[in-house]
Amino acid sequence: MKSFRDKQMKCPFYVGEDASRHVIRCEGLGDSYYMEWGFGSREQERRTQMRAFCASAVNCEKCEMHRIIRASKYE
Repeated sequence: MKSFRDKQMKCPFYVGEDASRHVIRCEGLGDSYYMEWGFGSREQERRTQMRAFCASAVNCEKCEMHRIIRASKYE
């Protein structure tokens, strides 16, 4: 079941997060895969990334992961 925060995310490639590991999960390049974007111990940076890109229907297209996924799978 998706969390409340997951439901706020607008990026079509957003899969989830693991706040304890400072990770954002995105759709993978294969059908049964996902990619993790780790931020080491920089939790504030991960939150900033999520607010700026994952939670924005307009800005999500400017995200590096969004561009990689779109170019690799959908163009």
